[in-house]
Amino acid sequence: MTTLAPKPTIAYDTNTFRSENLIPFLIKNQAIFHIAIPAIVYAERGYSFLLNGESFQTFDEEIMAYNGEVLPLTRVQIANAVNLAHSHRNTLPFRDHSRDYLIAGQCQGTINIFISYNVKHFQALALDPTRIMTPEEFFLEFAPA
Repeated sequence: MTTLAPKPTIAYDTNTFRSENLIPFLIKNQAIFHIAIPAIVYAERGYSFLLNGESFQTFDEEIMAYNGEVLPLTRVQIANAVNLAHSHRNTLPFRDHSRDYLIAGQCQGTINIFISYNVKHFQALALDPTRIMTPEEFFLEFAPA
């Protein structure tokens, strides 16, 4: 009997929506990934839909099209974020990077791949073993041959 490897869990940053290819790629390849959406990204992306004259329901339908799961933000994850912020306070001040800390705290230990154009900040937060990639790097590595 063959045991199938679990699907990698991916999450993405709000800034990845500059890439017009991300959502179509996730929809097309949803069977090979578990797609998790950090709570902060969910709020920011939902707000951008409203600013663009679209409904929040349209946004939720987009997430359902690729079977995305919105991650709840727990007390433990907030504590992770606060600890990260404290340990990086001299290089990434909390007042300027609070959203990054909350996203990182939420992804820590649960995400295999994090997609962002803000690679340096998330790499600096040492989210091992999470791999941090731009959308283009992600497409290159995971696009079907």
